Amino acid sequence: LGAQIGDYYNGISSASSTLLADLNALINPHNYISYFLYKTTLMSQFEVKDTTNGQSYVTCCYSGENKVFNDPFDWSDNDYSREHTYAHSWMGTFPADNPEQEEYADQHNLYPANLPNANSPRSNLPLEDITGDVVFNYLEGSVGYNANNQLVYEPRASHKGNAARAIFYMATCYTGNGGNNWAVPINQSAASLVNWHFNDLPDNYEIARHEYIYNLQNNRNPYIDSVDYACYIDFSNMSYKPDGCGNMGIEEFLNQNFSVFPIPSSNKLFAQINGEKITAYELISIEGKKIDAKINLNLSVLELNTSNYIAGTYILNVTSSKGVVQKKVIIE
Repeated sequence: LGAQIGDYYNGISSASSTLLADLNALINPHNYISYFLYKTTLMSQFEVKDTTNGQSYVTCCYSGENKVFNDPFDWSDNDYSREHTYAHSWMGTFPADNPEQEEYADQHNLYPANLPNANSPRSNLPLEDITGDVVFNYLEGSVGYNANNQLVYEPRASHKGNAARAIFYMATCYTGNGGNNWAVPINQSAASLVNWHFNDLPDNYEIARHEYIYNLQNNRNPYIDSVDYACYIDFSNMSYKPDGCGNMGIEEFLNQNFSVFPIPSSNKLFAQINGEKITAYELISIEGKKIDAKINLNLSVLELNTSNYIAGTYILNVTSSKGVVQKKVIIE
């Protein structure tokens, strides 16, 4: 939990059917900071970092690009933009930019992104894992087709949870604005976002960013502070889920029941999730390149012939009905 929480969540309970309304009342209203002040707040105070030769750099949230520039930072000169993770066109008050509404400018939702190679390709596409053909790629961000042959955008792995939590926050904070409940669009899988949320938990960068925004806006993102809140809200219709994620969180269940052996492997590699069928897998090189992948499986045990791969360290992502789990593997 964040360093400054204190009694912020007093009276909030995931066991209460009013959880969504309670969180909404807690985090909205808050301090409003204009969209056009983002450069002087998050960029200059947090996202922009020093590098060599008196230069600075900023990291694209989706692609992982480290954009080096000569100070001062300028959006146009560097082809960068403020990306709305919860897309502007999804907002229940769209268009919310003229006149500017607080939801358009909410800093919990905005991240720096390469405009032509990340922000524009993502546009308002749903965020999901690509399992079919890739039609556009820039570094670690891609546009392609998911298992339902639907065009989606897949960001770098280390931003997937961040993106999910930004979307959960926006849906919770602004539900009811414009007379709409701010559920994710029908083409955006809420379940996929929950999987991303549990498989990429808040890291030091996201936690520090969260605390900085709290100091600015005086409101917090509940899904960073208490990741299990996401178990109790159905973001496809913004309703309460009394059963949550069951007796344990999705991530805990998957990690406790996922096994890969032998490690290291020189011939065969086996993977299984006890009590679950494996429906897809990806083998990713340590550099982030997809080496092998298959979908539409129904396996109790996944068997890979590792003699087909170059020796090295890989990440094995395995998908089941409960989500995606990963493990580092070594192939000799």
